[in-house]
Amino acid sequence: MQLINYIILDESGIQREYFLNDGFYQSFFEHHDIYDVKPVPVLTPQELEQRAKYKSRVWGQTCCSEDMIEEECVLPDMEDGEFIQWLNMGAYGRGVASTFTIVPYPADRYVFIQDPRLRLDSIPNLKDVTDYISEVADLVENKECENGHL
Repeated sequence: MQLINYIILDESGIQREYFLNDGFYQSFFEHHDIYDVKPVPVLTPQELEQRAKYKSRVWGQTCCSEDMIEEECVLPDMEDGEFIQWLNMGAYGRGVASTFTIVPYPADRYVFIQDPRLRLDSIPNLKDVTDYISEVADLVENKECENGHL
């Protein structure tokens, strides 16, 4: 999800307010009640280490007070246009999404993790398959993933 950030200062210090191009009425509908999913910044380990961390709140793109995705979490200092991901959201995030307040669905981004455990060598036209997948998805070698995840 692409984000825009906003900074507020209260008696407890700096708190970041992040606004995404997705929200409660789309991919996050009812996920907080069902799944224990937390935001993960899409940054390199070096970027994560170098950036200051702040108490943060994450909001969807509507002006609805229920469109809060994370009420309190700790995130590094993120910049406009950077991405945050949520892992293991379940199968129904997109299926129950709506275009509430005429906000369009966010763009899909497909990722295919090339992992030797998949035993893809049994596919006779493997190069054709991976060439096709690379046109419609980001190919990631498993060694680039932390704990098998992006």
